[in-house]
Amino acid sequence: MSNYKEKKTRTKTREEVISTINKYGLLNGVGIRHFGESRECEHFIWFLENGKIESYESPDAYIKIDNQVLIIEHFSIDGFDTYPNGGSKLQQYESKTDKEFRDIPVTKPFEFCITQPQIANSYEGFINNCRDKFEHHYKRISKYKEHLLTENIANENTKFTTCFLIDEVSPLGTLTYDGKNTHPVNLACSKEFLDYFCTKPDVDWIVSAIVRLPDPGFYPYFFSQKDIEFCNKKVLNYADFQFISMENMEDIRYRIIISKED
Repeated sequence: MSNYKEKKTRTKTREEVISTINKYGLLNGVGIRHFGESRECEHFIWFLENGKIESYESPDAYIKIDNQVLIIEHFSIDGFDTYPNGGSKLQQYESKTDKEFRDIPVTKPFEFCITQPQIANSYEGFINNCRDKFEHHYKRISKYKEHLLTENIANENTKFTTCFLIDEVSPLGTLTYDGKNTHPVNLACSKEFLDYFCTKPDVDWIVSAIVRLPDPGFYPYFFSQKDIEFCNKKVLNYADFQFISMENMEDIRYRIIISKED
């Protein structure tokens, strides 16, 4: 129990759930599209309108109203495959390149470098990335509940609801083309993801956003386990569409050194 408390103190300033929900314009539950006919989205909005998001650790955040607790776990996905040990290939490339650039000795007041990641995004990569991240967090749900019980935030009569907040962070979004129209990938319309989601009953709700750049950028949406049948009637054949890949993208990094005057 003491280890949890120490960890919670160190990460108390994490506001990733609030930041993402705010980025999507959902702090008051306004502007979200519900893919389904259940009343689950109303319940999600009720939590946002009547409760307070408490940033936490294990899970990332929770909202408690009376004896109902909404667990919110946040993770990011993109259209790039993950390595066997986890982690997006794009994110690991960016982390490695950041470190290498920072380690270059300072010789000029202004420096930059241009590199090509040599990795490509794809629809298959997007689905694999999403499943891998989902699975990683799914395995921890029982521990999240135990932690909330141990910390007296919940009790044996608490009604838990679990929501995965999936932040789509692909550069320029994740887009497909059917020969006539462009379709941003939406998990609620992806047969591959829905077939997976229905085998994961411990996650009640999904909140994510279609990404379209430039502005307005984000189109948040919601669907639940109770909406899977509805969603399956609306699926798009993303796997058969042309995926708009970014094989030739360049990564540009700048560094400006401001000298201190004596």
